[in-house]
Amino acid sequence: MVVEQPVPLLPLLQVFARDVPWLEWPAGRDVLQVLMCPMDHLDEPDFDLPGVSVWDHGMAPPTVVRWRSTDSVGAVGAHPMPSMVQFDHYYPEPCVLFPERLVEYPHLWELPEDLAEAVEEWEEISGYDYRSQLSNVPGWVLGGWPEPGATDPPDEMACTECGGEMRPLLRISRMEWDVEGVSWCPIEEFDRDPADREETKEPTGVMYGADGTLHLYRCWENGEHPLQQMAL
Repeated sequence: MVVEQPVPLLPLLQVFARDVPWLEWPAGRDVLQVLMCPMDHLDEPDFDLPGVSVWDHGMAPPTVVRWRSTDSVGAVGAHPMPSMVQFDHYYPEPCVLFPERLVEYPHLWELPEDLAEAVEEWEEISGYDYRSQLSNVPGWVLGGWPEPGATDPPDEMACTECGGEMRPLLRISRMEWDVEGVSWCPIEEFDRDPADREETKEPTGVMYGADGTLHLYRCWENGEHPLQQMAL
C-alpha cells in the first residue's frame, strides 16, 4: 500500500516521571511520549520530527519518541483520529497505566560462565525456568535487560550519534503475563482464577513483530539521541 497523504501518528505510551522515578530521565524532562506510524514502511522513514528511532522494519512501523516537560505543554487539543491503520493490532486499546516496579535478571548470555552453569543446574533441580520466571518481564516494560534475540550480538548495538552504549528503554509485548503461571502476574490479578485472567492478559490488543514484541533502545550517554527499534 502506498500512502501519499499525511497520516496522524498513533499514541502508544505516555508516562510521567512522577510515576516511574526510577527511570533515567533527561535533564529538564518529565514526560515520555511514544508514537508510531500506523503504516508499515518498506524503506527508512523520512520523518521531519525529533526523536525518530533508527529503525529495523522487522514487521513493525517506525516509532517516534519524545521527551517533554510538563511546564512547556500548553492547551491540549483533541487527538486526531487516524485516517487509516494498516492492521487492527497496530492500534492500541486505551488503557490506564498502573506502573509496578519489578526486578528482572539478565539472560544467561549476560552472566559469567560459572554462574550461568549454576543457574542451569538450579533449573534442573528446582523445575523452574530461569528465563520465563526470573528474567525478561513480559508486558510493557521500561528499562530492564535485553531480551534474547533483541540484539545480535548485544555489543554491536551502538548509538549512531556518538557511538555510545545502547540500553533498553521500552519493551512492548503482546501479553502482560502467562496465564498458566503467576511469576509476573499483576498484583490486582494475582488472586483471580486463571480462567478469568485469560480475558485480561492482552489489554492493549497490540502485536508487533512475528513474536509479538517491540524493542526500543536508548543511548546511555544522551537519552535524547536517536533511538534504535527492533521487532521480534
